[in-house]
Amino acid sequence: MKETVSLKAKRFVGHGILYIILILLSVIVLFPVLYSILGSFKTTQELMVSTSLIPKEFTLDNYLTAWNEIDYGRYTLNSLICSGCAVLFAVVQTTMNAYVFSRRNFAGKKVLLTTYMAFLFIGAGPAGMFPVYNILVKLGLNKSLLGLIIRYFGAGISNILLCMGYLNGISKEYDEAARIDGCSFFRTYVQIILPLMAPIAGVIALFAFRGAWNEYLMPMIITTGSPHLQTLPVATVALKSGGQTATMWSVMLAAANISMIPMILVYIICNKQFINGITAGGVKG
Repeated sequence: MKETVSLKAKRFVGHGILYIILILLSVIVLFPVLYSILGSFKTTQELMVSTSLIPKEFTLDNYLTAWNEIDYGRYTLNSLICSGCAVLFAVVQTTMNAYVFSRRNFAGKKVLLTTYMAFLFIGAGPAGMFPVYNILVKLGLNKSLLGLIIRYFGAGISNILLCMGYLNGISKEYDEAARIDGCSFFRTYVQIILPLMAPIAGVIALFAFRGAWNEYLMPMIITTGSPHLQTLPVATVALKSGGQTATMWSVMLAAANISMIPMILVYIICNKQFINGITAGGVKG
């Protein structure tokens, strides 16, 4: 009896410590977001002087100023087009590559897959920006929205591996049944496999949308001479050099919050599918 009570006490203490750690981590992660949201309702003077997190008087003037200073319609459309194309490229190319690697045996398959995996540990980073920009200039695509879009063409190996893990949990009997019914390899992929991969495809789509929507450095470089092609993050950061808003940090916080809304809405809508897809992709195979 004493051992049972002692065991329960240890579990209670262990769970309590775990919850305290999780709460502290949550505060650390959420504090900048909370500061940004509440700071956007303060005047610039109060934001710079006050030590209180909560505004003395809530004001929407910052949001109105940010909305009037930025052509949100144009820049949001640019971001949506780029992000939409990134999602389309990622889903189609990732699932197609994963299906071929998972279901077909061909010469050089292991070498190619090993090479892809090696590039998981190699990143060009900022060094790769100049060659990409130089290629776009030579092709005459640096002053069109196509230049922003074409960079997203390509499948990430990490996403391919995630899809392959999910595909390994889908029985090959589906492929065999489709082949007996006269379906080609591509038709089997489109009509049978792709619908079955909807959960993991949703995860890939969310990753691609987040990456394209939040990207700043490369779109900024490409749109330097074409401000009308700027995406929303680039236009938002440009506020700090935009005349009267340059020193209005509360306005910049408001603009940043507005630019976050689409990403937050997408995550809220796709949250359940995202969790299911991540779980399935990590467990299957």
